[in-house]
Amino acid sequence: MRELYFSENGNIVSFRDILAVTGMITNIVNVSKKSPDAQASELIERLNVSYNNIRNMKIEGVYYQNN
Repeated sequence: MRELYFSENGNIVSFRDILAVTGMITNIVNVSKKSPDAQASELIERLNVSYNNIRNMKIEGVYYQNN
């Protein structure tokens, strides 16, 4: 991986290696609603933690752009 790009417009994240001409583009989910169900609340929290980890990802030696 040589580039990491995150766009808040659509929550799109892309990773790519220009030299190898390979990569991945996908959207990621963030949930703003709450649930009275304990199990659903736990899953929402885990999902949002994953979202924030991806959104704030910084990898040494990798070009990073966050829009």
